[in-house]
Amino acid sequence: MDLLPEEILLHIFSYVECKTLISTVKILCKRFYELLSVENNWKFLFPEIGSNHEYYDIDDYGRDKVIYYKCTDRKFWRGIDQPISIDYLRGSIGAVDVVRIFDHGQYCLSGSRDKSVNIWSLDQQLRGDPSKYHIGSLDGHNGWVWTLEECNNTVYSGSWDHNVMIWDLNANGKLLDTIRDVHPAAVLRLQVKDNVLYTGCHDSAVRMFDLRVDYRNTSHELYRHRRAALCMTFCDDYLITGSEDKTVIVYDTRANAILKTLKTTSSVTALNCGYDQLRVGIRNDVQIYSTKDGLFTEMDIIPEVHSKGIMGIHHDLSCMITCSIDGTIKVSEASKSPKVIKVLDHHKSAVARIDYRDGILASASSDATGTIGIIRRYGP
Repeated sequence: MDLLPEEILLHIFSYVECKTLISTVKILCKRFYELLSVENNWKFLFPEIGSNHEYYDIDDYGRDKVIYYKCTDRKFWRGIDQPISIDYLRGSIGAVDVVRIFDHGQYCLSGSRDKSVNIWSLDQQLRGDPSKYHIGSLDGHNGWVWTLEECNNTVYSGSWDHNVMIWDLNANGKLLDTIRDVHPAAVLRLQVKDNVLYTGCHDSAVRMFDLRVDYRNTSHELYRHRRAALCMTFCDDYLITGSEDKTVIVYDTRANAILKTLKTTSSVTALNCGYDQLRVGIRNDVQIYSTKDGLFTEMDIIPEVHSKGIMGIHHDLSCMITCSIDGTIKVSEASKSPKVIKVLDHHKSAVARIDYRDGILASASSDATGTIGIIRRYGP
């Protein structure tokens, strides 16, 4: 092997799976280790890796880990080994505005304009028999269900009826409580962290409820935007909300104070935080901020990701997934000047929300058929 030219070795390596190269071949000898430590060699072996101009330092997350995810994820989204398969969940009689995957990808929640919360099984053994996907409904709201969260088999649902309902899945979906007479307008976003429920409301206020005490009588308004609080996420101990008022507010839950207000050029419709970045959906653009050291400094903007407004964002080490009212879901490189890896257009109208967890992508269609799309990153 010492006598073989580098080009011949790389050609041989091109027939070996990425995982095997990293876990086995790379540690066989010093020469293999050196060859497989050069990122340009990986780009030769697996062109799907794409650009190496990342917004993050690849060594912060482990070079081999990043390369593995790039190889496998991008190969999947390009349909190199097999075509992408989409399952459809149908059961709502109105548009679906929110989806939430939980229990390690075993189940999915959906909230609909028919005022219901539906529970779906994502068990792969049910594939081909859609009638068995639907396993229950949580009924009680008198308005559109717009936001959902799940924590330890407890479901929190927020609605245009101004209420938050709390359900126990361990007790067959029993209604535990209803937070009413607190929100004077539609509840648009929820987050649950460390036994505290946070809500974003159409009245512009962001509120918290301590779930360890009698939270119905101890609601606390944290701050207000000037217009509706449209989206919400967490970045470590920072609560982040985006609004119609063209701002993103970063709230430090440890100091109980606003850390920073980020001004944008339009309504903020989507937020996603991770890997030292905050990604913000503004019209059809994605604004990127660095969250390192809690500074939230502006990094870049990716223009015209979609032809119309962005409604949801997910990003990780290998790709960025966005959905839009233009009816598409786009998978793009998680890099500067990203190339589009895949355009999914299986929905026939606006895609209201996406959720990507445990290798499963769920998408909510805002058409009248109440369709949910399910794509499994790790197929059968």
